[in-house]
Amino acid sequence: MKLPIRLTILFVILFAAVTLILGGVAPIRSGSHGNSPYLSSLSDAAVPSAEAIPCNLKYCSNPGQHNGKCYPTEEYTACGPDYNTGVGCITVPCFP
Repeated sequence: MKLPIRLTILFVILFAAVTLILGGVAPIRSGSHGNSPYLSSLSDAAVPSAEAIPCNLKYCSNPGQHNGKCYPTEEYTACGPDYNTGVGCITVPCFP
C-alpha cells in the first residue's frame, strides 16, 4: 500500500519539475504577435477601437430631459442619446 502512494508522489514531483524546466526553457516569442499569423481580437490591428458616442464636437442642452438636443461647440466633447435613462441626451468628453 505504501509503494503506490510513494510512486504517485514521485510521479507528481517529477511532473512538476519537468513542467517548470520546460516552461523556463521554452522559446520566447519576439514582438507582440510572435510568429503567429493570427491577431488578437483585442489588438488595434484586428479592429480599430470603437467609441460608444463618436466625437462630434457637440454638447447636450438639457441632459436627462425630453427636450435635450445636441448643439455644436468648440469643446472636445461628444453628444448622444442617454441610454442609461432612455430620455434625452448626454454629453461626454472625447478620447484624448
